[in-house]
Amino acid sequence: MDNQAVLKRSSDRLGVFGIRNFFYLWVGQSASTFGERFTEIAIPILVYQYTGSAFQLGLAYMIQVAASVIFGLFAGALCDRWDRRITMIVSDLLRFGLVLCIPLLSLLPLSTALYLTLIYALIFLSTAVRQFFLPAKVSLIPEIVPEKQLMAANSVDQSSMKALEFVGYGAAGFFIEVFGPVIAFIVNAATYLFSALMIVPIQITSRLGEERLAEQKSSVLDDVRRGVQVILDKVALRGTLILSFLAPMAIGATAPLMIVYADRALGVGPSGYAMIEATIALGLALGVVVVGRVARDLPRTSLLYLGLTSMGIFCLIAYGLPAALQESMSLLKPSVRLAVVLPFFFLSAVANGAIFLGLRVIVQEQAPQGMVGRVFSVINVASSVAAAVGAAFAGMAELLNVSLVLVFWSVFLIATGLLASRWSAFRRSEEGLV
Repeated sequence: MDNQAVLKRSSDRLGVFGIRNFFYLWVGQSASTFGERFTEIAIPILVYQYTGSAFQLGLAYMIQVAASVIFGLFAGALCDRWDRRITMIVSDLLRFGLVLCIPLLSLLPLSTALYLTLIYALIFLSTAVRQFFLPAKVSLIPEIVPEKQLMAANSVDQSSMKALEFVGYGAAGFFIEVFGPVIAFIVNAATYLFSALMIVPIQITSRLGEERLAEQKSSVLDDVRRGVQVILDKVALRGTLILSFLAPMAIGATAPLMIVYADRALGVGPSGYAMIEATIALGLALGVVVVGRVARDLPRTSLLYLGLTSMGIFCLIAYGLPAALQESMSLLKPSVRLAVVLPFFFLSAVANGAIFLGLRVIVQEQAPQGMVGRVFSVINVASSVAAAVGAAFAGMAELLNVSLVLVFWSVFLIATGLLASRWSAFRRSEEGLV
C-alpha cells in the first residue's frame, strides 16, 4: 500500500486528526505556539520597561526582521535538501537553549546597555533558527496529508494555532503582570523542548528522495534562483510576492507600536496590551476557520486582496477612534477605552485570517512539491524586508501622535488591497491559478 493510500485510510474517520503524523506535529506545535506568545509579549514589555523608547521597540523588531532577511532566503533552499523532520527537531532544540539564556542573563550583574545588547543578540539568533523551522513545517504538511485534505489540514493548523495564541497571550499577560517578564522565557523554552519530543515519532515515506538527490548536485544559490523563477513564472505567486512586500510594510510599522498605543492612547498596562494581542489571535483563529469551511472553493488570490482591504478598514477604526474622539475617550476609564476598540481589532484579525490561509495554500498548490520550502522562503524574505522598512518608521511615534501614525498605515493597507483587486492579470489568475 503506498503512502497516499495509508494517509487516506487513517484519516477517513477522524479527519486530519486521524493522520498520526499530522497529529504529532499538531500537538507539538500547539505547545510551542502557546509558549512563543510569552516571549512575544515579554520582549517589548522588557525593552519598554528598560528604555521607555519607541525607537528601541522598533530596533528590537528590526533585529528580528533582519534575522529573517539574512537567513530566510537560503533557509528554504536548504530545507528542501535536508530531512525536514530532523531540521525541525534541531531548530526546536536550538531555540530551547537560546530562549533559556534570556532569564539567565537577569542573574548577572550587567549594565543596562550590555543587558539589552545580549537580549537583542539572543532574539536575533532565535529568529534566525526559526527561519529553518517554518519552511520545513510548511513543506512537511503536503508530505503527511493527502492532497484533498490539504486545505482542511492548513485550516486546522492555522486556526488552532491562532486560538492557542489567544490563550497564550492571555496567560502571558497574567504571568508577566504577577511574576514579571523573566518567567515568560522559561515557559517558552520548555514548550520548544516539548515540541521537539513530539516531532521525534513522526515517520515519513518521502516521495522526494530522487529530487532531493538531484538538487544536491547543484548549488544552494541555484536552488534559490529556481525558486524565484517559479514565482516569476506564475501570476498567482508573483502577485502574492508583491502583496507580501507591500502589506508587511504596514504591519512592520505598526507592530512595534502596539505597546506604545496601549500605553499612550488607551492608558492600559501590560495586561491591556496582552489583551489586544489575544483578541487579534482569537480573530485570526476564527478567520482561518471560517475561510477553511465556507470559502474552500473561493479563488485563493481573492482571499488576499479582500482580506487586506477589510483588515485595513477595521484597523483604521480601531486606531482612529482614540484620535478622532480624544476628548470623549479621555473621560472613559482605560478598561472601557480598551473595550471600545477590541471588537475592531478582532474583526481586522478575522480578515487577516483569510490572508494567512490564502497565502499558504497558494504556495503549497502552485509550487512544485520539492520546491515549496524555497518558494515559501522567498516570499517570507520579501515580507521580512518590507517589515524592516516599515519598522524603520516606528520612531515617527516619538514625534507624532501614535494613533495618527497607525491610522496612516491602516490607509496604506486599504490602498494595497484595492489596487490588488484592480490588477486584472492577478484577478484572472483566480480562474485557474496559473
